[in-house]
Amino acid sequence: MPLNIFSGGPTPNNNARPPAAPPGGEPKRQTMPKPSPAPLISANPPVFSLTAFKQLSAYPNYGNPSRNADILYTGTRGTWNIELPPFMLVPGRFRAQLIIRAVLDDHMRVPANRYSAKITINGTQVHNGRLPLEHGAPAGGMFVNWGELSFNIPNLGKDIRVSIENTSAAAPGDWIGLDWIELRQHPR
Repeated sequence: MPLNIFSGGPTPNNNARPPAAPPGGEPKRQTMPKPSPAPLISANPPVFSLTAFKQLSAYPNYGNPSRNADILYTGTRGTWNIELPPFMLVPGRFRAQLIIRAVLDDHMRVPANRYSAKITINGTQVHNGRLPLEHGAPAGGMFVNWGELSFNIPNLGKDIRVSIENTSAAAPGDWIGLDWIELRQHPR
């Protein structure tokens, strides 16, 4: 190999070939990744609410995630009481809603439009008729398609009494499942 007189090192080989291209094309060039767009973050003020939650647990199979639920068979009625602590009673400052998490049984052969209920809160009827719910799925297991029924509470007091009567036009063994009842109070 000839020596470079000026540097004392070997002379570069000007006959060298460039690196071979990988199969299928040109050598890959490293590129800088494009920067991500800036995040979109809201700055809304928090909304405060008070909640009283009642887990229903008479039957150990269908509820989610507790695996427990109460069941109302056709023609039966259930009543649940929620006693509110004094700090939750601020007259005129909050509007109250009752949320009932429910589902129809897993008897797919019975049309969903045959299920109905009469619901009263503190003696005031808030619903009477068909329920906007689906049959529970998967059949025979822990249901994953519970729906929420929401009602304004007309007269909030220390004791909340919820009565649900299964008025379905279905067989005595058909039922409505109830996972939980929740009272939510939001500022007016």
